[in-house]
Amino acid sequence: MEGERRPLTEETRAAVVAASDNLPSQGLRVLAAAWREVSGPRPAQEEAESGLTLLGLVGMLDPPRTEVTDAVGACRRAGIRIVMVTGDHPLTAEAVARRVGIVLGPTPLVVTGARLDTLDQDALDALLAEPSELLLCRVSPEHKMRVVTAFQRRGEMVAVTGDGANDAPALKHADIGVTMGASGTDVAREAASMVLLDDSFASIATAVRLGRSVYQNIRKFLVYVFSSNIGELGPILAATFAGFPLVPISAVQILAIDLGGLQTGIRSIDTHDQRELHRPHRLSARPPREPPVNTVAPPWAHRDTRIGSTLPSAGARVAPRRFATIVEYAAKGRAGKQRRVPSPRRHGFRIDRVLRRP
Repeated sequence: MEGERRPLTEETRAAVVAASDNLPSQGLRVLAAAWREVSGPRPAQEEAESGLTLLGLVGMLDPPRTEVTDAVGACRRAGIRIVMVTGDHPLTAEAVARRVGIVLGPTPLVVTGARLDTLDQDALDALLAEPSELLLCRVSPEHKMRVVTAFQRRGEMVAVTGDGANDAPALKHADIGVTMGASGTDVAREAASMVLLDDSFASIATAVRLGRSVYQNIRKFLVYVFSSNIGELGPILAATFAGFPLVPISAVQILAIDLGGLQTGIRSIDTHDQRELHRPHRLSARPPREPPVNTVAPPWAHRDTRIGSTLPSAGARVAPRRFATIVEYAAKGRAGKQRRVPSPRRHGFRIDRVLRRP
């Protein structure tokens, strides 16, 4: 102390402990530096780690990115629960969680790895079921695996983020494992199902928004196609069973109805405007869907069936020349340069393929 070597008294020990608690509360990671003289260039471990003289404490700051706070808020609005699982000190974890918006209340639930060891399966399920803000600190890879399994046992869709080798078991076991492309280890990248090339948490929120938009587009087209075909098939079946000698709708009329109605379906597509990705979006504010999902829900089906059933009667009054114009326009568009549509097998409902490294 002050250039002099002094014994570590109880008063000095209490001051060091108070400083080690004060630094983590500021979001700093704390290291203690100590030294001693050894007898040779390669001393034994017991000799090197005993009789040390404390030099002081070092606080290291790893500031979060500026866009993380907005991304955490977007996940909250989307109904996504964020649980911090870290090996850091509880005070450090709480300070960082408050800084990025994971913790907003005055008293979050902070659980250490030592307490997790004392909980059985039922107690852990009851702990995770609490709606309070949860921070898991001083945990090991085994604890992370146990927490992921407990969430899945409750029927939750679990996404795990991590970049170290100790995160690999949880990344592999989770429904969606997300790792960092630049700073992540090779083990973590192999275990994960999604790699963030920019190492930004905001990319996860963007992927969720795009994934929900793709799902909504597919749902709209399925409902529209089914309702339109029912509207076209209904008059034909009715005429058949009624013994009507003529077909009420010809093949050319059906083709014109489909081509004309395609413009209505295109207008309902979410185009993923990049300017909208930086503003609150209606898709991000919706809660997650409960699996399994009924794609053609009754409200959608009833509304769009009424719309689709009016197309045959409206198309039957279109002049034949108008039919020819529509068919000619479609032929010219088909002959032009077409945009390549991604394969549904690769770009489905899961977001783990949105940002995968090509």
